[in-house]
Amino acid sequence: MKFSPNLGLVLVVLFLSGCAKTSPQFAVAMNSSASDESAQDIFNTTFLRHGGAHLASLNDVNVAVDGDWYYLITKIQPD
Repeated sequence: MKFSPNLGLVLVVLFLSGCAKTSPQFAVAMNSSASDESAQDIFNTTFLRHGGAHLASLNDVNVAVDGDWYYLITKIQPD
């Protein structure tokens, strides 16, 4: 009995679709958008929660990355 490649692909897609799950962060974001807050209120809340009140006092921003990035970088920039 021969299986067509398309049938195999369909079976793999069906199998993997059972593993799909909605991100909990996405579900929370969807629930919060149903409120009566305006877009500006949502922005202001987000801005303050991410340190927006300290923006004027910033003089320098530094980012440190720790770990082995060689494999990723060679895929993004192979040359």
